[in-house]
Amino acid sequence: MKGLFSLLTIIGFSAGANAQISTDLIFPDTTQGYVAISNTKVFQAQLEKTTLYQELQRPSFEAFRKSLQTHVEKTWTTRFGMTVRDVLQLPSGEVGFALIAYPGKKPGYTLIMDITDKKNEVNAFMSAIIRDTTATRNGEAKKEMLAIGNQLLESTVLVLPPDENYPTVRTIYYVQLPSLLLVADQKYLMEVLLERLGGQSQQKSLSQTDAYQMIIKRCSSDRALENSPHVKFFVNPLEAGEAVRSLSVLTEQERSKPSPYSILAKQGFDGIKGVGGILDLASEGYESVWRVMAYIPEAPTLSLKMLSFQNVKGFIVPPWMNIDAARTTFLYADVLTAFDNFGPLFDEFLGENGTWNDVLLSLEKDENGLQVNLRNDLFALLENNIAVMTNYNKPVDEKSTRYVASIPIKPGSEAKVAAILHRMFDADPDFIKEEFNNDVIWNYVPQQKDPNQARPSSSRLRARRGGVLPPDLPARKPAEGSRKTAFCVSSGYLFAGNNAEYLRFVISETAAGNMKSIGAAPLYNKVLAIVDKETEQTGRFLQGYVLNQEGFELNYNLCRQGKLTGSNTVFARCLRALTPKQSKNAEPMFDGKTLPPFDEFKEKLGPSGYWGRVESNGWFFKGFSMSSEK
Repeated sequence: MKGLFSLLTIIGFSAGANAQISTDLIFPDTTQGYVAISNTKVFQAQLEKTTLYQELQRPSFEAFRKSLQTHVEKTWTTRFGMTVRDVLQLPSGEVGFALIAYPGKKPGYTLIMDITDKKNEVNAFMSAIIRDTTATRNGEAKKEMLAIGNQLLESTVLVLPPDENYPTVRTIYYVQLPSLLLVADQKYLMEVLLERLGGQSQQKSLSQTDAYQMIIKRCSSDRALENSPHVKFFVNPLEAGEAVRSLSVLTEQERSKPSPYSILAKQGFDGIKGVGGILDLASEGYESVWRVMAYIPEAPTLSLKMLSFQNVKGFIVPPWMNIDAARTTFLYADVLTAFDNFGPLFDEFLGENGTWNDVLLSLEKDENGLQVNLRNDLFALLENNIAVMTNYNKPVDEKSTRYVASIPIKPGSEAKVAAILHRMFDADPDFIKEEFNNDVIWNYVPQQKDPNQARPSSSRLRARRGGVLPPDLPARKPAEGSRKTAFCVSSGYLFAGNNAEYLRFVISETAAGNMKSIGAAPLYNKVLAIVDKETEQTGRFLQGYVLNQEGFELNYNLCRQGKLTGSNTVFARCLRALTPKQSKNAEPMFDGKTLPPFDEFKEKLGPSGYWGRVESNGWFFKGFSMSSEK
């Protein structure tokens, strides 16, 4: 390659025979987002050991596999024009992807591959991507010499026109070295990488930043294995968010407003210096195991103090938590501290100081108001144990997911809390009060305005204050599909849920003493035993259990019905996020009609668990998925 570096400092990276390259040593300390597969061959081998992968290799899944492969190859191309197959099959070792943001310059994305002993494959790939750019995409391919110090290095430059996934022109720079393939969508970023490889940069690497070091060190200390983790990742949440926002297509009005990331930074959330961790597959006796740390080296300030957690040795399972739960989460968070530190954040988002205090004073002191001290009359009466249960209604459809959350009410305060809710919501036209047994359920049903009739801005406030609808407020009907939230005080808890019918079931069965507890579920106890053992000395502030059979069945059968794209499951949302321009109303991403019945491999799926712990410099989290035999 013309002008190839002769500097000895590059040998350790690009000419070393078989040394494992670590991309976090190459990316600069201005890297705001990073993910790397430490060795793609090892990753693939470990993936093939997992139960789910092995099940999907059965002949009955062949038609679905082909449909999925076609979809992935067609839709899931990277910003660089590479396919997922390219990213996984070209490297001989590590592949790292980074979002880099230099002050005053346009952020960009970069990729580094260890391609030791893959010269022929990479040459074939470069020829293919040049043909694809010029012949298929009607783009442009050219060569450009990059000046790095007194050296010249040849770069292949691809100009990709807008398409359905990327609305603007992209210019991609490729540089092929003996053992590395470098890719960047900004010329200056390619030069930064080459200068670092050539020893001509004094800038620190990502691996030398405090946040990254502390996160990877902490996560690795929980790991008994000596080999590299299969995946490592890191993000500076606010800086990465700002970088991504700056690359988005925004209106002038949107750009003129403060970004949500700058608002959060002003309110102390920049105290979270980084979030990252590691992932391993088919390791330590688990199908998968991940560790994550949020690095917070200094005591939280301003509104970050809202996130006030406390480790406890164990969580008491509330009597309403059903044995059929598909997912349970317990969180110990200081509710009153969260309330006390919310105001400045509220004001910052509205752009006017004192707004939150005005709201609170109006609620309490206005003679025509609710006469409610929100802090002392409600939040001060709540305990700190938050519990959430998720269940799935069958037969499954896009709205099958049902959840119930609860916060215990301090002893003797249930009637006070119920009275406050009556005062706040009985006269609100967006809430329907429903008498149920000895309780009241408030259903949130936002009203649909008549577009042909104006509505005075003060009408709703007068309705809330006076307890009746004023004559100038026209009759309205519930918005279509608006019954999403309901809440209630019952059995010593403040309940909330996304499905009023399911909430009624939970309340009535709990009050009658008929609810069979999740504590009697064998799989739940298997997961809990592991969580207890790993946190018995320190406690935890977060604890979770997932019955993967249930969640997987929901997404699986929605896929079979061709309804996955339009659903609100977490998996469907992730798919839409990974596929630009993929809307809820789009055609199914891939054909699921050929999938065999779910019951054929349901029993192969084991449960998952996770926990979180407050530590001296942040929060540490761990999660694992078990095999069905474990």
